[in-house]
Amino acid sequence: MKKIISLLMAVVLLAIVSCNSDVPVTSMDINPSAIALQLNSTATLTVDFQPADATRQSVGWSSNNPSIASVNNNGVVTAHSVGTAIITATTNDGRHTATSLVSVTTLPRRGDVFVGGVKFDGENTQVVLWKNGVAQIFSNRASFDDGISSVFVSGDNVYMSGVYRGVATLWRNGIPQTLSTQWHSRANSVFVANNNVYVVGYRFDLVNGNAQNIATLWRNGVQQNLPSGQEGSFALSVFVSGGNVFVAGYEFRGDQTIATLWRNGVRQNLANNAWATSVHVVGGNVYVAGTVRNTQNVGRTAVVWRNGTRQNLSTIWAESNSVFVSGGNVFVAGSEVGQFIFGDPLAGVDHAMIWRNGVRQALTPTAGMRTFASDVFVVGNDVFVVGAERRVARLWRNGVQQNLQINTPNSIAMSVFVVE
Repeated sequence: MKKIISLLMAVVLLAIVSCNSDVPVTSMDINPSAIALQLNSTATLTVDFQPADATRQSVGWSSNNPSIASVNNNGVVTAHSVGTAIITATTNDGRHTATSLVSVTTLPRRGDVFVGGVKFDGENTQVVLWKNGVAQIFSNRASFDDGISSVFVSGDNVYMSGVYRGVATLWRNGIPQTLSTQWHSRANSVFVANNNVYVVGYRFDLVNGNAQNIATLWRNGVQQNLPSGQEGSFALSVFVSGGNVFVAGYEFRGDQTIATLWRNGVRQNLANNAWATSVHVVGGNVYVAGTVRNTQNVGRTAVVWRNGTRQNLSTIWAESNSVFVSGGNVFVAGSEVGQFIFGDPLAGVDHAMIWRNGVRQALTPTAGMRTFASDVFVVGNDVFVVGAERRVARLWRNGVQQNLQINTPNSIAMSVFVVE
């Protein structure tokens, strides 16, 4: 009898211990929370559980529209037809669910216009790519700094660089690849040449015991520091031509910023109190767009360098963000502040600007419109410019505003690429 009682007590104790060791799931998220896939492609979704040591980390998967995108028991999504579907993961006890938005699109075709950027929807940041004006969401719950900085299309592949979950990220056909594990890192520009993928940006790390931002080049995911001073540097744009890798950015020196061009890792200082934002190479000529602070750091001048020789684009406060050379013409996109002259409809407000061979054209000559142009791309006689107007993403084609699918007033278009 004593043995039976002892056995029963042991069973009870074991049950108590088992109950005490059970860590319930409190919440969960699907990673990524939104994804864009090309037809007939696949991607694997994963679940992040909170707390991370939750005991029962198993879920069931379902799709609300399996004819567009189906999902198997392992979270593998397959794209079947163009449209959107919501993939849901549910814990086995049914208490918790999480969703991921899947957008299915066609392969890139000649004439397709891709625009990368970000939308702010309440408390959420949405990483977004517009294809021919239609928005494809890549994350519904991104961190504040997340977004797409650059888009490049090569063959059937669409590459995007930017930030996802606070770190430098490269997307290939909607699938994110983390480039750096350091928080506060950013991938600013992507370029593809001869099947090699070049990405530049920066990351925050220790150098000789000092924490600073480091200009970084990733080639096919392999990280390389770009030579710079001891006080930090940023890489903003990359262009590959004739086997040479050109990177534009800037470095810090004391209280100054130095506009910098790296060619195959060798740096060239372009100007003090300045920064270089974009580089484009045609016929062996290297064009760099940037901005120079005026005397005593009062005001800024939009500039473009050709093989290191500087040309001023403005006489008032202005910035240049992107350069593109086509058919012997040099196009620069940026913004300008109108002079404070009574009766000038542009007086005192930022407005998006495009310079063609140094001649300025305002994209939104309307009073009170605070706009800027972040990128320019030229195909034939068509000039595409993206930016924002009163915190709403904009695309202009030959100076005429085009439609972008936008469901929130807070959005920015950062990059444009047109398939030729």
